Amino acid sequence: MNTTITSQKGQSSIKRMNNFLNWYLKIQNVNPITNEKFDTIMQKMNNQNR
Repeated sequence: MNTTITSQKGQSSIKRMNNFLNWYLKIQNVNPITNEKFDTIMQKMNNQNR
């Protein structure tokens, strides 16, 4: 198992998640990610999808 490949994949998916969150927060007009717990944001997203 090559740990370099794994960490690169992890970093790119984190980058994608950050991009998505930035977009999501702009759309929703929510506080910046630093002012709100990640869990809270995920909960909001889940509630919207129901």
